[in-house]
Amino acid sequence: MKSILVIGNASAIQGRNMGAVIDAFPRVMRFNDFASGEKYASDYGTRTTHHAFSWEMRAHAMPDCKRIVSTAAHHYANRPDMQAKTLALPVGAAQVVPLEFVVESAIDAGIVWPKFPSTGLVTVRWLIANGYAPTLLNFDGFATGHYYDGPTGNATDQAAHHWDAETRFFKELEASGEISIYRS
Repeated sequence: MKSILVIGNASAIQGRNMGAVIDAFPRVMRFNDFASGEKYASDYGTRTTHHAFSWEMRAHAMPDCKRIVSTAAHHYANRPDMQAKTLALPVGAAQVVPLEFVVESAIDAGIVWPKFPSTGLVTVRWLIANGYAPTLLNFDGFATGHYYDGPTGNATDQAAHHWDAETRFFKELEASGEISIYRS
């Protein structure tokens, strides 16, 4: 198993100077439009070896980074061009998580439409299925918000995802030994 630190986008570790701890991991995965730059370096570090994102998020310009693209049912339902974009990815540019895997992730976590699993949940499952041993950091039960925007988070994200089910699912994965959760 390959160890990897999976760092969530919540604001829970702001002000805690975790950057050096994060950068000490040999593999660090970040999500979607993660915060970067000097403003965040002391709290969130700078190392990124893997980047997971969904189609509506921009990809950071990081040529040495492994990319994982999560497609989801809502992409296809709302954007007919997504199927074509998924199929048109340049070979070697990214690993595309199949829609069937996303659906299985939702079922395994007990998430029912119109809610859908977050990129984080799908990616953690994908990592496990592909021989990684994820350690999660900054997945705080979504108490501080999905992204860096504080306790309420983004209203769309709150409506789209089932945070209670995801939190429960991560706890089950931890109890089974499939993931660990970094606690400082």
